[in-house]
Amino acid sequence: MDSWLQLEVQVNLFLQSLGTWLTIPMGVLTFLGNEEFFLLAMPFLFWCVNAGLGFRIGVMLMLSNTVNAFFKVLLRSPRPYWVEPRVTAFSAETSFGVPSGHAQNSASLWGLAAAKINRRWVWVVFSLIAFGVGLSRIYLGVHFLRDVLLGWFLGALLVIAFTRWEKAVCDWLRPQSLRRWVLLSAAAALVLLLLMQLPIALLSPGGYPAEWTQAALQAAPEKPITPFERSGGFTIAGTFFGMTAGYAFLIKRKGGFDASGSWWKKALRYVLGGIVLLALWFGLGRIFPRGEDLISYILRFLRYTLIGVWVSALAPILFMRLGLASPILRPDPTHRT
Repeated sequence: MDSWLQLEVQVNLFLQSLGTWLTIPMGVLTFLGNEEFFLLAMPFLFWCVNAGLGFRIGVMLMLSNTVNAFFKVLLRSPRPYWVEPRVTAFSAETSFGVPSGHAQNSASLWGLAAAKINRRWVWVVFSLIAFGVGLSRIYLGVHFLRDVLLGWFLGALLVIAFTRWEKAVCDWLRPQSLRRWVLLSAAAALVLLLLMQLPIALLSPGGYPAEWTQAALQAAPEKPITPFERSGGFTIAGTFFGMTAGYAFLIKRKGGFDASGSWWKKALRYVLGGIVLLALWFGLGRIFPRGEDLISYILRFLRYTLIGVWVSALAPILFMRLGLASPILRPDPTHRT
């Protein structure tokens, strides 16, 4: 362990010395940066608050996870409890440490939401949440300070890039046909997949020190490290493709989706949509194999494509047919596909 990491370990040890009573509040904070939290929050935003905002949060989540996966493998940095037995692993992770995915997601997603709402108090509250998420990762023993700082930095860069280029991209996409939207979605998903898979293919032969594996198993025997796992890339790419292609169909063929309405309609949408979402998430997860082979990768991609299509298209169409929502605009029956 280099001298700088030894210095950063002191930050982990200092925070952990404040007491184990912090494990619960820090666990709550870290949940606000979890991928699972955003995968549940995004459908709520899409179905019950504002479909456009929910879609943008979903796209940002996929982009942020892609960038994070790319840099994790490229930089191949350990987590604190992999190299320092004095650091308690209050949580455990299987991937490399830098940059922190929780810090990056909290900065990019809470940051994008704040930019869209654009209220001073929202900026303050959401910034405090992002700060708390990053701090919780250091306390829990799964990240060094550098991991969190780089995660925040990358998340902020993504928000800046997203807000700067969003209008130009939307203006270019708007007149495109549905067929072209779907083809562009497939091409973009392939690019994301390659960005996540190429570093693994090029760098995995070099591996990582065996001491990291041994230390990780001693600290968290229930969660052995697998930093070169490929399946996560198919999850992200499949979700992105399903979500963007489904949203294109919703806009082009159904005129969009109005998420306004009475509270009971919104509640019914979220419950009904959530039941099917969980069935696809957990049900197909039980049926489809979870191995690290080509068939498993293809089925995982298909599973998460279906999840993306359900959230962005099929569920809103069902809500409109049940009278729980209405389209924003009536679709043009003469529009080319």
